[in-house]
Amino acid sequence: MKRLNNLWIIVAAVSIALTSCYKEGPKISFNTKRDRLANEWVVTDYQIDGQTSDSSKNSFYSGDTLTLVLNIARGNAYGINMQFTKSYSEKNGNKLYNQSASFSDRHYQDIMASFNTNNQLVKSIGTSGKWSWADKFRQVEFSANGMGDMSVAEGQKTFPFKILMLKNKNLKLECSIGGKTHTISFEPINPENVK
Repeated sequence: MKRLNNLWIIVAAVSIALTSCYKEGPKISFNTKRDRLANEWVVTDYQIDGQTSDSSKNSFYSGDTLTLVLNIARGNAYGINMQFTKSYSEKNGNKLYNQSASFSDRHYQDIMASFNTNNQLVKSIGTSGKWSWADKFRQVEFSANGMGDMSVAEGQKTFPFKILMLKNKNLKLECSIGGKTHTISFEPINPENVK
């Protein structure tokens, strides 16, 4: 009888340990949450209140040439910048975007200004700042305060995202913008580089 009780305790402990804290995602991972989050992410799907929003997804692209990339670093910094789309890069010998070789400063500023005006993510978190975990790794908060830390000046706020999925090759975040639920799915820009 004592062995049976010990067996049930072990089964219960293993079940709890293998339960993912994310709605979608791996039950077990050998990579840390920080290692899975730190990557260069491009948007693959955008939903508002559960409905696919092509216009919101398209706001991450400039034609079929450039896409916005969310760079999340292990050291708690993030940035949003441009990169050639995968299809454009493949058609042009796996070319990577190089600002000085690709565009004049004015052209770059015009494209980024368009992204700043039309893209909900950029409007919400800015183009760079710091990130931190919240709610026992169930949320990630972004703060574009320009001070290099998560401190918030009066009138500023951090912008929280609920993590729905956190895998090496998939990230799904959910936030509230203007009273509506926005769900953004990402994949790494270079999946072959994922550990």
